[in-house]
Amino acid sequence: MAEKKILAILGSPHTNGMTAAMLDYAVRSAEKKGYTVIKINLYEKNISFCTGCRACVNTKTCIQKDDIQEIVVHLQECQSVFLAVPFSWIFGQSRGAIRNMDEFFRTAGMKPMGKIVCAGAADKKELPKRISRRIERCLK
Repeated sequence: MAEKKILAILGSPHTNGMTAAMLDYAVRSAEKKGYTVIKINLYEKNISFCTGCRACVNTKTCIQKDDIQEIVVHLQECQSVFLAVPFSWIFGQSRGAIRNMDEFFRTAGMKPMGKIVCAGAADKKELPKRISRRIERCLK
């Protein structure tokens, strides 16, 4: 049987925040179900903004030489992707990577398993039960 792999991407600078807690829960749940999980923190990567050249559509490779190359290799190996970003992603490091990966997702024909939003959770001490249940349903 082929190994089941998931790429877990953290797009928040707060490794102990609610976004990271959601991703950690999803990673633990996936590992319990037999997935091998590769975890990447975008704030530890050098990622340029997408120029919109669309060269990747034909070559399957981004022409920019940054850490997106490593991420794309993992994307190609994995059956699923967990992408955890805070609402502030539009201003941060996540934005460049997400814009680059969005084109890759479409080119690769990937489809979403589900979307989970946890708004206003910055002051919470633990992951809300409704969020953990939604994460579990995405892994079925």
